Amino acid sequence: MVSQWCKSRKGWQRAPHLDPLRLRIDKAARRSADDAGRVEERRGVHASAPVFAGTRIRVATVQRYLQQGYETSVILEAFPDLRVEDVDEARQQLAAAG
Repeated sequence: MVSQWCKSRKGWQRAPHLDPLRLRIDKAARRSADDAGRVEERRGVHASAPVFAGTRIRVATVQRYLQQGYETSVILEAFPDLRVEDVDEARQQLAAAG
């Protein structure tokens, strides 16, 4: 383990080991497999607009990509947190809306 030092008001001090904290953040940020293809409205996220579960990506944003004729692979490249099921759900909602 490499010793890390940081400067504070008290002078140079040993920095806290951040790896456990980073692991907890990474785990919390991972999207559950159950969230794929699910849409939710969360209070305080994009003014309660529909977003894909486990993300802050608006369904309307993906629908605009689809309306412009973008392929699923291009959308997934632009939004790596999404899955094919999410794009399919956006496509179905767009078709249902007429």
